[in-house]
Amino acid sequence: MKRNSKVWVVLVCGIIAASLAIAAWAQNDKKVKEEKQEKIIALENAPAPVQATIIKETAGGEIKEIEEELENGKIVYSAEFVKDGKKKEIHVAADGSLMKEDDNEDEDDEEESVPYESLPAAVKAAVEKHLGGAGPFKAKVETKKGIKVFEIESKISEQDASIEVTESGDPLEIEREIPAQNLPPAIIDKIIKKFPEGKIKEAEQVQKFYYEIEITENGKTKEIIFSPTGEMKKEKNDKKEENDDD
Repeated sequence: MKRNSKVWVVLVCGIIAASLAIAAWAQNDKKVKEEKQEKIIALENAPAPVQATIIKETAGGEIKEIEEELENGKIVYSAEFVKDGKKKEIHVAADGSLMKEDDNEDEDDEEESVPYESLPAAVKAAVEKHLGGAGPFKAKVETKKGIKVFEIESKISEQDASIEVTESGDPLEIEREIPAQNLPPAIIDKIIKKFPEGKIKEAEQVQKFYYEIEITENGKTKEIIFSPTGEMKKEKNDKKEENDDD
């Protein structure tokens, strides 16, 4: 009987200890959640100083998401955006002061010069198609998000030209230097009005390549834009599938 009593005492003590541990864990978990809470908000719902900082720092880019976070008792606003083809994130205090800026792009390899003759056949075929095969060519290679990208520079009619192309021969971007007088009249008109004393130093025609894809899912049609490297640039999912039977 005494032995059974000892067993019950041990069990009771174990249950009490476990209960205390669970209570402590729950309290700690609650504290952690209280220390860091976050919710997605619209820009107009952020304080005016925060709005001003976000608008200033993301100028020329596209805001993807804004979060209001409670970190260690202080409210912090994080804005994710895309600018110059890169994903970035800024953190702003409630008074509008900029705390830090993160570049979410994977760290890329440095550019390396390579002989044009050593380029993959698909790359050279793309160069000859878009820039012509006259040369001479200067070639560089770098890795962007795990994908090899080749940049080839040349001259077309004494004007600088370059192309960025993947290892499989998919063009990403083409730049061609053009004489200022060859700019579209609408652009020249705007330049004259905005910079009446200015002088055009250089002009380039830039062509970027994207793929627009429509996907039907659950009765709705999504429109997605991808770069040739597989990076999703934009997604629209507010389209409704039309009924062909009507």
